Amino acid sequence: MTEGSLATPMISQHSTCNSGDFCYKSGQVPYADQGFYGSAGTKTGSWPSRSYFYTGSYTGKACWTYSGSSPCSGPWGPGNTITFSGSLVTGTSVTLY
Repeated sequence: MTEGSLATPMISQHSTCNSGDFCYKSGQVPYADQGFYGSAGTKTGSWPSRSYFYTGSYTGKACWTYSGSSPCSGPWGPGNTITFSGSLVTGTSVTLY
Protein backbone atom coordinates (compact mmCIF):
# COMPACT_ATOMS: atom_id res chain seq x y z
CA MET A 1 0.00 0.00 0.00
CA THR A 2 1.35 3.42 -0.89
CA GLU A 3 1.41 6.39 1.45
CA GLY A 4 -1.95 8.16 1.49
CA SER A 5 -3.93 5.24 0.09
CA LEU A 6 -6.93 3.86 1.94
CA ALA A 7 -7.39 0.21 2.87
CA THR A 8 -10.48 -1.39 1.33
CA PRO A 9 -12.64 -3.27 3.84
CA MET A 10 -12.77 -6.98 3.12
CA ILE A 11 -16.09 -7.95 4.67
CA SER A 12 -17.50 -11.08 3.09
CA GLN A 13 -21.11 -12.23 3.29
CA HIS A 14 -22.87 -15.53 2.74
CA SER A 15 -26.38 -16.92 3.22
CA THR A 16 -25.52 -19.06 6.21
CA CYS A 17 -24.14 -18.37 9.66
CA ASN A 18 -20.94 -20.25 10.37
CA SER A 19 -19.39 -20.45 13.81
CA GLY A 20 -17.78 -17.10 14.58
CA ASP A 21 -19.70 -15.11 11.94
CA PHE A 22 -21.54 -11.91 12.78
CA CYS A 23 -25.04 -13.13 11.89
CA TYR A 24 -28.29 -11.41 10.92
CA LYS A 25 -30.90 -14.13 11.56
CA SER A 26 -33.95 -14.55 9.38
CA GLY A 27 -37.30 -14.59 11.12
CA GLN A 28 -39.35 -15.79 8.15
CA VAL A 29 -39.20 -18.30 5.30
CA PRO A 30 -37.98 -17.97 2.51
CA TYR A 31 -35.33 -15.48 3.74
CA ALA A 32 -31.89 -16.90 4.54
CA ASP A 33 -29.67 -16.06 7.46
CA GLN A 34 -26.83 -13.70 6.53
CA GLY A 35 -23.33 -14.30 7.91
CA PHE A 36 -20.58 -11.65 7.80
CA TYR A 37 -16.86 -12.14 8.34
CA GLY A 38 -13.54 -10.57 7.44
CA SER A 39 -11.76 -7.35 8.30
CA ALA A 40 -13.09 -4.10 9.81
CA GLY A 41 -15.53 -2.08 7.73
CA THR A 42 -19.21 -1.72 6.84
CA LYS A 43 -21.36 -3.81 4.49
CA THR A 44 -24.67 -2.32 3.37
CA GLY A 45 -27.68 -4.06 1.87
CA SER A 46 -31.32 -4.91 2.41
CA TRP A 47 -32.07 -8.03 4.43
CA PRO A 48 -35.82 -8.21 5.16
CA SER A 49 -37.50 -10.09 8.00
CA ARG A 50 -34.63 -10.15 10.51
CA SER A 51 -35.54 -11.33 14.00
CA TYR A 52 -32.19 -10.80 15.76
CA PHE A 53 -28.46 -10.61 15.27
CA TYR A 54 -25.52 -12.03 17.12
CA THR A 55 -21.95 -10.85 17.06
CA GLY A 56 -20.14 -14.19 16.85
CA SER A 57 -16.41 -13.65 17.38
CA TYR A 58 -16.57 -9.98 16.32
CA THR A 59 -17.19 -6.61 17.90
CA GLY A 60 -19.76 -5.00 15.66
CA LYS A 61 -23.02 -3.17 15.21
CA ALA A 62 -26.09 -3.47 12.99
CA CYS A 63 -28.54 -0.97 11.50
CA TRP A 64 -32.11 -1.63 10.38
CA THR A 65 -35.40 0.00 9.42
CA TYR A 66 -38.74 -0.49 11.16
CA SER A 67 -41.94 1.60 11.05
CA GLY A 68 -40.27 4.55 9.37
CA SER A 69 -37.27 4.76 11.70
CA SER A 70 -33.67 3.72 10.97
CA PRO A 71 -31.86 2.96 14.24
CA CYS A 72 -28.48 1.33 14.78
CA SER A 73 -27.25 -0.67 17.72
CA GLY A 74 -24.26 0.45 19.70
CA PRO A 75 -21.14 -1.63 19.17
CA TRP A 76 -21.44 -4.99 20.93
CA GLY A 77 -18.53 -7.24 21.81
CA PRO A 78 -18.12 -10.88 20.79
CA GLY A 79 -20.74 -13.42 21.84
CA ASN A 80 -23.77 -11.12 22.20
CA THR A 81 -27.30 -11.72 20.88
CA ILE A 82 -29.58 -8.74 20.29
CA THR A 83 -33.29 -9.35 19.57
CA PHE A 84 -35.89 -7.03 18.08
CA SER A 85 -38.66 -7.56 20.71
CA GLY A 86 -40.73 -9.93 18.60
CA SER A 87 -40.83 -7.56 15.60
CA LEU A 88 -39.26 -8.32 12.24
CA VAL A 89 -37.03 -5.58 10.82
CA THR A 90 -35.16 -4.97 7.57
CA GLY A 91 -31.43 -5.02 8.12
CA THR A 92 -29.56 -2.25 6.28
CA SER A 93 -25.92 -2.55 7.38
CA VAL A 94 -23.38 -4.44 9.45
CA THR A 95 -20.17 -2.89 10.76
CA LEU A 96 -17.28 -5.03 11.99
CA TYR A 97 -14.57 -3.48 14.17
